[in-house]
Amino acid sequence: MATALPSSVMAITMGIIVCTAPPSDVQQTPDYISVTHYGLVGLLANAATGANKILSLLNGLAVAIMGLLAIVALIAALLGVFFYIVGRGLRMSAQWARYIAASIGVVVLLNGLAALWFVQNAAHLADAVSMILSIYVLWVLAAKYTD
Repeated sequence: MATALPSSVMAITMGIIVCTAPPSDVQQTPDYISVTHYGLVGLLANAATGANKILSLLNGLAVAIMGLLAIVALIAALLGVFFYIVGRGLRMSAQWARYIAASIGVVVLLNGLAALWFVQNAAHLADAVSMILSIYVLWVLAAKYTD
């Protein structure tokens, strides 16, 4: 529950921001003004046109990043609620929670085994820690909750 509430608020807020963000202006951009003919005014106008294009690109990137963050926050909120429900089920010694917790442990273990092929050097340690913890979770589920 500790991650579910902040993540939900973040997902909703970022979703609102992304949905209410104004679309990029698709206006007819003026041609660049001749600097030799207009002098300093032409140079400033050309610089403003270039800055407008750069800021327009950055606005599009910011909206895309906010959209991705909203999706990540929503996934974190759903996972937080899911883990909370499974944890409450384990506390009540529910059989369904044991199966779900065991399947989560197996998925993490298989993910760690598959990651051994792709990670390099120091990342092997982090991968080994995740695999050891998932094996410990499976052992606890098998030893503690044996009926």
